Amino acid sequence: MLETAVRETQQRDTSASADRVWSLLSSSGAWALRPGCLAFDVEASTGPHRLMFVIGPGADGVSCEVWRAVEEQPGRLIRWQCLSTARSRSHAVTLAVLTAGSGTMASIDVTGFIRRGRAGSARRRLSQEVRAWLDAVHAVLEGHVPWPATGIPVGSARGRVEFPVIRIPQRVSASVLINATPEVVWEHICAPESMVRDEPTTLYAGYVPGSPHREAGEMQYVVHQEPDGRLTGDVIVVEDIADQRRALVRQVGFPYSQIDHLVTAEGNGTRLQLTSIVSADVLQDRGKLARHMSSQANKFKKHIEQPGR
Repeated sequence: MLETAVRETQQRDTSASADRVWSLLSSSGAWALRPGCLAFDVEASTGPHRLMFVIGPGADGVSCEVWRAVEEQPGRLIRWQCLSTARSRSHAVTLAVLTAGSGTMASIDVTGFIRRGRAGSARRRLSQEVRAWLDAVHAVLEGHVPWPATGIPVGSARGRVEFPVIRIPQRVSASVLINATPEVVWEHICAPESMVRDEPTTLYAGYVPGSPHREAGEMQYVVHQEPDGRLTGDVIVVEDIADQRRALVRQVGFPYSQIDHLVTAEGNGTRLQLTSIVSADVLQDRGKLARHMSSQANKFKKHIEQPGR
């Protein structure tokens, strides 16, 4: 696919101090002001190249991306690079504080990649997006609206994701008998950190800030390391839950599949059944999905029965 880079830079004067401007622009809260986005720091990633998770509009409805702070000049600028796309066409955003005499400006510079032949319309959309983003930043700096929270704002509808209907749902299941109590199995499947233990390619996992815990609406995120070096992100939402019995979760973003976790006492152990529910038009290889579900169930069994191995 032939693509071309598009870039948009805009600045806005503000009466806020340079320190206040930097405090906002250097935080993930600034990204929560980007139209349609939720953003938060990946908790376990610290230091000069910290990671940020961004949930926003995408080609298939919702996009989950991982960004890294690749350059930071305290008090002046911070440059973010998207790690979820190929390095040759990685999107980049620079947020900067500009000073001239006694005045201060906030600056946003965005570089993206689009299909050739669509550059004109893409530039117009990008210009509108950056303008709206800068308007929101300016409103915060001037004190017209509250300082943004990271993750899901308290009382906001932004955490309630609307999912497309799963048409002609296809169910593929796998189950294992685990030598542990239902309580132990339940805690393992609910804990985000279990995904890091169970999947070697999963680097980070946690709760989306602001989401509830152990009830419908809970959101968890994971960061994966791809073979080509990219870092990709997934978010799951708990749609239905019965404590220590059942949890139905759904992926945010294409293919919007569901996984039903059923925990049942059996003899001296616990039966864990995993069922993947996908649209018929998405399921291309039932056998492959069945093997994947069996692998996932057996990973739960191994790490519960043999912790630390």
